[in-house]
Amino acid sequence: MLTTHERPVFELLLEQAECADLLLINKCDLIRPDEADELESLLRGLNARAEIVRAEQSRVDADFLLGRVRFDAQETLRAAAWLESLSALLPAAGSASGLRSPLLRSAAAAARPSHEEKYGIRSFVFQARRPFEARKFFALIEGGLPGLLRAKGYFWTQERPDEMGFLSVAGGATSYDFLSYWWAAMVENGRVGLEHRPELIVALWAEPHGDRRQELVFIGVGLEEAAIRAGLTTCPVQSVGGAASAC
Repeated sequence: MLTTHERPVFELLLEQAECADLLLINKCDLIRPDEADELESLLRGLNARAEIVRAEQSRVDADFLLGRVRFDAQETLRAAAWLESLSALLPAAGSASGLRSPLLRSAAAAARPSHEEKYGIRSFVFQARRPFEARKFFALIEGGLPGLLRAKGYFWTQERPDEMGFLSVAGGATSYDFLSYWWAAMVENGRVGLEHRPELIVALWAEPHGDRRQELVFIGVGLEEAAIRAGLTTCPVQSVGGAASAC
């Protein structure tokens, strides 16, 4: 298990690809065209917004690189596919559960780009409203999920119920962090009042556990979604105050 201070270089490289405006695939003369196609599709699976250019010996026209404005303060930093997946699930204000329905998720899945279908690149979001048993959750993730390239998102554990967990998987490297406190915990501990919740948190709120939730994005090639979902459903504790249940 890695902490924030032990992040691997590969994770940094993936994050750079996820938030890039321009991706250059170099040494294309050393690989077959179908291999270049597959690599480009993998990159598009991580970042659909970036402009992707193929090159040999790093040769790109200066006019192409210079004098063009690609960076956008809003769009560039949220181009990562995992972030787009979570943003697409943001509930409308006043949502009763704070989680999108399976019908809406299925509709979104039906609109997958053709490169995803051709190369088996896919992503899905797991959501639930019951805490994980940390030992089971970490064992599942660290046990290896076939085809997984990237996973990110928020998690909630029974052992640290007040703290918002954050998962990051980059290839074979996995890290868990606890970023801050759930708003629900701060309300329960008297640090803030219900009236101080931001609009987004209000929209995500669901009694009796407030904004506590599992919200994880998985991206990979040939992912076995059903198997991963089944594994994740074995991680929650059996009950939470006798009220909550997985979605």
